[in-house]
Parts: sequence; structure tokens; C-alpha cells
Amino acid sequence: MAGQDRLSGSGAYGSASNGLNNSMIGIQLNVPLYTGGYRSAREQETLRLTDKAVADTERHAQQVAQATRTAWLGLTVGASRLAALNESLRATRARLDATRLGRKVGDRTTLELLNAENDAAVAELAVQQARVGLLLDRLRLAALAGQLDETHLRAVNDGSNPPPSNAPRSENPASKQP
Repeated sequence: MAGQDRLSGSGAYGSASNGLNNSMIGIQLNVPLYTGGYRSAREQETLRLTDKAVADTERHAQQVAQATRTAWLGLTVGASRLAALNESLRATRARLDATRLGRKVGDRTTLELLNAENDAAVAELAVQQARVGLLLDRLRLAALAGQLDETHLRAVNDGSNPPPSNAPRSENPASKQP
């Protein structure tokens, strides 16, 4: 803001003049004296949300690492477990054959034959469950590595092993048209 006042004139004692220059520059600043804690509460909330996001990221990373270790352990132990269960199945079937022969010649009872058949069925079920578990662990590991695709699913559906992740994938021969 700027202003100027000038006064001049003459009188009984001579002429007179008076001048006044008035200049102002100003800045207006509104600072509230008290916000009721709103600003500090928003700042604290933002800091806590940041901490929560970091904690969530770390938790998800730990979950993925744990799932990967579990799937890998399932693969490494699952193959040995499947081999042991296959041996158990072979022994159970041999016992069943011996019990059937013993039943024919009269040395074994019907109850013993039924128990042997039950044990053979339980061993067969355990082998099938171990196979399914091994296939699921392969799929889980491929999914965690981001490599689960149609080739892996076809391999599981066909009952074969999926191709290694770094090997070139070939087309399924059943899908080729003559």
C-alpha cells in the first residue's frame, strides 16, 4: 500500500508547504494457536500406517519363504517316503498272497485273510496319497517360483513329472493334430 499527502498554501507570515509520503509493505500470516491436536494426530496416523505397511510386507515375505521351504521339503522327503511306501506295499501284497495260500490249505482263518486284505488296501491308499502329495508339492513350488503354467498342469494330469523350469518346453503330443 502506498499513499502521498501534500499540503501547501500561503498565509500572513509567508508561504508554507508540507508534504507527507507514506509507504507500507505487509505480509499477512494466519497461524492458528491451537488445532485441537488434529495435525499431530494425522502425522502419528501416517507414521503408524507406514509402520504397518512395512510389517505387512515383511510378514508376506516370511510367509512366501516358509511356503517355499515347506514345498521343497515335501519334494525332497516325499520321494524317499514314496519309495518306502512302495516297498511297504510290496511286502503287504506278499503277505496277502501268503495268507490266501494259507487259507486255501487251511492254515489261516478268514479273519486273517480279511486283515491281510485290509492292510494291503491301506498300504495302496498310503502310496496313492503320497503320490498326490508329491505332485501337489511340485505344483506349489512351481507356483511360488512363478512358473506354474499349462505344461505343469498337463504333466500332473498325465501322471508324469513336469519339465524342469529351465528346460525348453515341448508341446504335448496328444494336443497335436495329424
